[in-house]
Amino acid sequence: MRKQKTKQSMMGISLLAVMGIALLAPGAGINEVKATSTPSDAKIEADVTASLSDAGIEENAAALPSDMDMMYAAPTAPVAIDSTNFPDDVFREWVRVNCDKDDDGQLSEDEMLQCSLIDVENKGIASLTGIEFFPSLTELHCSNNNLNSLDISNNTALTKLYCSNNNLNSLDVSNNTALTSLECPDNNLSNLDLSNNTALTYLYCINNNINNLDMRHNTALTYLACDNNNISSLNVSNNTILKILFCQSNNINSLDVSNNMALTELYCSSNNLNSLDISNNTALTVLYCSNNNLNSLDTSNNTALTYLYCAANNLSNLDVSNNIVLKQLDCTLNNLSSLDLSKNTNLINFDALPTISVPMYKNGDEYYIDLSGLPLDLKRVSIDEATGKIDGTTYNSTSGRINLSDAKDVRDTVRYSYETNAPALSNTKMTVYVRISEVKDITEPTTEEPSTEEPIPEQPTTAEPVKVEPAPTQTDNSKDASPKTGDTAPLYPVIFLLLASFVGGVTLYIRRKQQ
Repeated sequence: MRKQKTKQSMMGISLLAVMGIALLAPGAGINEVKATSTPSDAKIEADVTASLSDAGIEENAAALPSDMDMMYAAPTAPVAIDSTNFPDDVFREWVRVNCDKDDDGQLSEDEMLQCSLIDVENKGIASLTGIEFFPSLTELHCSNNNLNSLDISNNTALTKLYCSNNNLNSLDVSNNTALTSLECPDNNLSNLDLSNNTALTYLYCINNNINNLDMRHNTALTYLACDNNNISSLNVSNNTILKILFCQSNNINSLDVSNNMALTELYCSSNNLNSLDISNNTALTVLYCSNNNLNSLDTSNNTALTYLYCAANNLSNLDVSNNIVLKQLDCTLNNLSSLDLSKNTNLINFDALPTISVPMYKNGDEYYIDLSGLPLDLKRVSIDEATGKIDGTTYNSTSGRINLSDAKDVRDTVRYSYETNAPALSNTKMTVYVRISEVKDITEPTTEEPSTEEPIPEQPTTAEPVKVEPAPTQTDNSKDASPKTGDTAPLYPVIFLLLASFVGGVTLYIRRKQQ
C-alpha cells in the first residue's frame, strides 16, 4: 500500500513536471497555445511516459487509463429527489418509492441505471420532468395522464412507449432509434415523424389530427393503426411484412396494398376510396371496406377470407362463390339485384346483415316482394317469427312471395331468414334484409273501378222525366203534322194522375164540408 502511494505521488509529480516544462518552453505563450492544434492522446501518453522514465519510474504506457475508461470511472453525482429535479408531486413520489432503494432521498448512479421500467398510468401526472435521469429506461407507460409535453430525447435505450390519452400536441422520437412499439392514440398530434425509427414494428396512433404519415422507412412494421385522423394519403408500399392495417375514418383517396402480401387484416372503411385491388393479398382473412365509393370488389383470389364487410358502397355485383370459408358478410346499402350464397355454407347468423335490392309489387291493396328470381332455395326461406307477429308479414315458400301487411317506401327494408345448408351448422339461419329498390303498380282494372264512374252516365236517365214534361207540346199540329207512333204514350199516366188528383181533391173538400 505504501509503495502504491509512493508510485502515485511520483506520477503526480511527473505530470506536473511535464506541464511545467510545456509552459516554460519558448514560444509557449497563451496566444500561441490557442493557435496550435490540440495534441493527440498518443502524444500526451508518450510525453508522460518519457517524463516518468526520466524520473526513474518504470511504467507501462499501455496501462494508462483511456478517455473512455476515465469517463466511466468518473462517478455520477447523486440526484436529489426534490421539486427542482422532479416538479410533479405524483411522479416525484413514484420515483422515491420505486427507485430510491436505500431511502436516502436521492438517486445514486446505480439506482438510476437500475430503472428500466416506469409505469405511471392513470395517476393524473402533469409533467414527467426528471425522466432524463434514467438512461437505461426501456419501457415507459404514461397513458391516461395530463401531459402537455413529453421529452424523451435522453432516453435513447427506450424500446416501448405508451402515452395514449394525454394532451400532447407534439411527440419527438427522433433520438429513440431503438423504439419497437409506440402507442400514442387520443392526443392532439398533427404530425408524427418516424423516419429515424427503423426498428419500429408496432404503431398505434388513432384518434389524433395527423395529416401526414410517412411509413417508407419503417420496413420492419407488422402492425399499423391510424384510424380517425386527417390522413389523405398513406404509402405502405415499403411495409412488405405488414400483417394488420387499420386506416379507417380518414380522407384517403387511394390505397395501394399490392406489395403487402403478408397482410391478413385490412380495415379501410369510411374513406374516399373509388377502387380497391386486393388480388395480391391472398392471405387476407378480414376485410372492412364499408362506407366508400367502390363500384366493384373482386374477392376471387381471397379464398381465406372469413369476414367481409363492404356495406354502403356502389356495388351492383358481388361474387363470393370463391370465398367458401366466409363466416360473416355485410353488403348492406349497395345496388345489388342478386346475391348467390349457395356455396357459402359456413355463413352464420350475425348482426351486420346482407341486403338485396328488389322491387315491391302493388296489386290493388296487396303488397308483396317476389324472391322467386333470386338464387335461393325457397324452402329454406322463412319470416322472422317476431316480425310476422308484429306486422303480419307472411311468406309463401311455393311462389317465393313475401306478402306485406302494408306498403313500403323505396329504400325501406324487410327482414327474412335463410337457413344455410352447412353440415356443421345444419339449423343455422342467416338473417337477410331485402331493400325496396322501386314500387311497381301491377293493379289490373276490376269491376269496382267503373262503379265509381257509373253516376256519370246515369245522370241523363234520372233527368228523363224532366224531358218528358214537354211531350204534350209535341202533338201540336203546327210543329209536327204527323206525329210518330208512340209519341203520345207517355200522356196516359199523366192524365191519370191529374184525374186522380182532381177526384182526391173534391172528395177531401166534401168531407170537410160535412164536418
